[in-house]
Amino acid sequence: MRKFFLLTLSVFFTTVLFAQVHDHSDRLQCSHVKSFYNSFKNMEDIVQTPFLNNYDVKFYFLDLNVESNSIFVSGEVTFYAEVVAAEMDTFAFELLEQMIIDEVTVDGIQQTVIHTTDEAFVPLTQTIEEGNLFTAKITYHGTPPTGGFFSGISTGTGWNKSVTWTLAEPFAARDWWPTKQVLEDKADSAWIFLTTSNTNMAGSNGLLTNISTMPNSKLRYEWKTKYPIDFYLISFAVSDYQDYSIYAHPEMMAGDSILIQNFIYDSPGCLENYQDEIDQTAEFVELYSDLFSLYPFMKKNMDIASLH
Repeated sequence: MRKFFLLTLSVFFTTVLFAQVHDHSDRLQCSHVKSFYNSFKNMEDIVQTPFLNNYDVKFYFLDLNVESNSIFVSGEVTFYAEVVAAEMDTFAFELLEQMIIDEVTVDGIQQTVIHTTDEAFVPLTQTIEEGNLFTAKITYHGTPPTGGFFSGISTGTGWNKSVTWTLAEPFAARDWWPTKQVLEDKADSAWIFLTTSNTNMAGSNGLLTNISTMPNSKLRYEWKTKYPIDFYLISFAVSDYQDYSIYAHPEMMAGDSILIQNFIYDSPGCLENYQDEIDQTAEFVELYSDLFSLYPFMKKNMDIASLH
C-alpha cells in the first residue's frame, strides 16, 4: 500500500523566495536581516505572566477565516490542556490587545476575560485541580498591526498573486492567534483549519486531511499534525496556488513511497521556473534515507512541514 506522508515545501513567501532566489549571491545580504535583528532586540520587552505556567498544552485547534489579500483574521482557537499547578483559578493566554476577544469559554462555561498588555486573564468561576484536563475556547477577530517581515502575519504579492502568510518566530504568534508563547510547552498535536474563498488554496502544518465546502463560496482546508510542535511553528499561507505533488521512493520502503506536496503560485511560468529544484527534494529524501535512516517521522505516520 502506498504511504502518503507529507513533506510540505510550499512556495509561499513572496519576499524571501521570489525576490531573492534569482540572485544567489544576495543570500547573505537578505533585506530582512534588519527586521530579524530588531525582532530579537525587542525580545526583552516580552513580559509573561506566571499564570501561563499553571497548565500544560496538549492540543491546539485553530479554526480560522483568512484571505489572500488581508491580514484580518477571525475564528476560534481551542486549547486542550492539563493543570500542572496545585490548582488553577485563572486561565491566561497571550494575544495582542489590538485584537478583539469576542468570547471565552472554559469547559463549555462562558467566562469573563480581562485583556490587557497583550495578555488575557480569565478568572474561573470554579478552580481546576492539579492533574485535571480542561478545554478553553477563544472566539476572536481583528487586524493586527503591521511591522515588517517578522510581524507575525503579512500580505503581499508573488507572481502576480495576492498572498497572506505568517512568520511567528520568535514571539509573534500572539499577533494573530491566542496562544501560550512558552518554548518548553510544546503542544502534542494541532489542527489548523483555514476557511477561505474558493479561488484560494490554504497551506499549513501537517497533513491536508480534507477540503470541506462551506457557505458563501468558501472552502475549508483541514490540516492536522500529530507531532509535538511549538507555538511559533504553527503557520499558514493562502493564495491562488496549484498543487504540485511528487514522490520519493527510498529503497528501504520496498516500492512504497513518500508524498512530497508543494503549493506553487498558479501563474504562468512559476512551476516551470522552480520545478527542477523542487524535484530534487525526492532525491534528497532518498539519499538521506540510504545514508542515515528512513525518514524518521514515518514511524508514527507523521510529517514535517517546511514553509518557504
